[in-house]
Amino acid sequence: MPTPAQPQSSPQTPAGYTGMDDVLIPTPAVPVTVQSETYPFNVISSGGVDNRPEITTMVYVTSEFFKTPTSTLAWADQWITRHSDPKSKFKLLSRTAVESAAVPAVLDEQGKVFSLPYMLTFETQGAEDYPGTMGDHSYRDRYRQMFYFLPVSAQHIVTARVVREVTYFEGYPQFEPQYDHFLSTLKRDTTTPQSTLKGSKPLTRRFYTAYLSFEIYLPKKPKGSNQWPINHASKRSDLWHTKEGDIAVSYGIISGYDFEVARENKTLMQDAKSLVKNLASVVKDSNPDAYVSKLKYLELPFPDGVIYGHAEEDVADRGGQIQWKLDVAYKTGKQLSLLINGPAAAINAHEKDLLAWLAQFKILQ
Repeated sequence: MPTPAQPQSSPQTPAGYTGMDDVLIPTPAVPVTVQSETYPFNVISSGGVDNRPEITTMVYVTSEFFKTPTSTLAWADQWITRHSDPKSKFKLLSRTAVESAAVPAVLDEQGKVFSLPYMLTFETQGAEDYPGTMGDHSYRDRYRQMFYFLPVSAQHIVTARVVREVTYFEGYPQFEPQYDHFLSTLKRDTTTPQSTLKGSKPLTRRFYTAYLSFEIYLPKKPKGSNQWPINHASKRSDLWHTKEGDIAVSYGIISGYDFEVARENKTLMQDAKSLVKNLASVVKDSNPDAYVSKLKYLELPFPDGVIYGHAEEDVADRGGQIQWKLDVAYKTGKQLSLLINGPAAAINAHEKDLLAWLAQFKILQ
């Protein structure tokens, strides 16, 4: 198990990077599957009726990994089924496969088209939100939901989903050109350290996921209108496939706050040390018979500094697992969380790989 601020030899150059917002994640030396991603944008647009802002529109960009090959058509069918309960008063408006120069069709083993980009639009009373998001799509309001399904492979589909009140389609024109620009800038993009956040026109910036990138809007002034804030709910889940067993790596990005980097990292360090020092006694005070995992404080190499957290070592009641929980503030108002969990044999065998991997993260400015 690593010790605080343990010096490391120079890591090997990673095979490549995938993106998560403005964080570049190095590709590990073992096979990896990106299980899922969720990026919920709470769109705030001005220019509506009497210049009132549009504030309940959400744009969700997600990706899903399927255990068996799944086409965009089949995924659209699942969304229709999910939203077709009587309470929703479901109404299908359109559905069609489309040609896309930016996202090619996925072919089957015979070289025939298995899955094309697909578009789906329907209306419902209320709208189902993704867990952990800030949307308020209640049954008292009617929503139009627009989907754009992009096949990445036979087992991966990226979805761009808009949830917008029907009333906004009359008298609130600002969102439409923003969404059109978002769609026009969607592309399959392999992220590199040379990638840039710069948008193609003023008040836009590039945003990266594991499979593609696109442009979102920025306000003219802090907390202003005409922006797509990501808030605090970006999530991603990976599996590293090792011969000793799968290592699960979960990511979360907190953004939208105004904390200062050094101060926040000091708080994260203090919280991690306090947890390691005091958790056992707190648990035993409340339940003397409770099992308490053995914790160890971690302070590991990360770009421009360290990342803070703790490890639960060989947790017997979870089948001999080891878990690392790590946090770092990497920009003003932005924090990255990592949860690394796997069989003790896998974590121990790949400890040096994990440490080298952490040191190779990149932050786009």
